Amino acid sequence: MKAPGTTIGFYYRQAMLLGGLLISLAGCKKDTTVAPPQLVDIKADLLSNLNALRAKGCYCGTDSMKPVKPVIWNDELQKAAADHAKDMYDKNYFAHVSPQGVTPGDWAKQEGYNAVSLGEDIAQNYDATAATVMAWKDSPEHCTVMMDSTYHEAGAARYGNYWVLLMGKR
Repeated sequence: MKAPGTTIGFYYRQAMLLGGLLISLAGCKKDTTVAPPQLVDIKADLLSNLNALRAKGCYCGTDSMKPVKPVIWNDELQKAAADHAKDMYDKNYFAHVSPQGVTPGDWAKQEGYNAVSLGEDIAQNYDATAATVMAWKDSPEHCTVMMDSTYHEAGAARYGNYWVLLMGKR
């Protein structure tokens, strides 16, 4: 015969163990808070990929592009690219011209870059610089910008999942 209260004590202990386990599991819940995006430093990687492509030459669609001289990094173009990438992220659009009518030339001018010639490539949803450059290469219009011998300088930025490359000549 069981002692009085033994069954209740057993269930009480089981409930306490289960409750402790649930509390422990709740403490292990993955934090789903999403940190705001940051500007990603892509200077060395982008310049390396871009200049490797320019040195080899390539096809932009059906057009054969001969090798061209490398471009150098320009901080003003980088800042203008960052401004545009952040603006696209903040206002949730994807275009060369902002909903307010701001153009690549406007972004560059705001950062002090007065271009004689300017080209822009934009991309979205790429995780790596090499993949972004390859996507631009696979788009005839974007590829032509990267392979244009007119341009001597470049600046680029990634903000969140938005990429902007500005190439220019003063």
